[in-house]
Amino acid sequence: MKYVYQTLFGAGGNCFQACAAAIMEVPLNEVSHFMEGQTEARPWTQEEWDEVRHWFRSHGYEITWLDPTEEFSREWIPKLFESGLHYIACVKSVFGGHSVVGHRGELVFCPNKGDTTKYGEPYVYYVLEPIDASTAAGASHE
Repeated sequence: MKYVYQTLFGAGGNCFQACAAAIMEVPLNEVSHFMEGQTEARPWTQEEWDEVRHWFRSHGYEITWLDPTEEFSREWIPKLFESGLHYIACVKSVFGGHSVVGHRGELVFCPNKGDTTKYGEPYVYYVLEPIDASTAAGASHE
């Protein structure tokens, strides 16, 4: 992982984009700005999520999400932490939702140059797994 900072803030900000770029170890402009044009923090529609998944697949990653309130996810989150993969954790902030990078159960990087200790538990985890490890430099385990 490398530090990539967001350049847009609030609803329609690009913290998710910056976190993905950090994990993928690419410049910010090489990752799609999935929240562009949003005027309020909200979950993606199914159509938007399909576009997100398609974009990551076309760039060598499978993206999945885990919701800690769902039993299935509660079984997989400890496995995510053990895997050593960096992941995007969505947390509550004064602006609504905010994306930060997590690793092994800890929040390790805030793309807003913020202190990750000020956030509570994530309400969703986005996992980026390389489809082919040789094409995804940012997917190394430590």
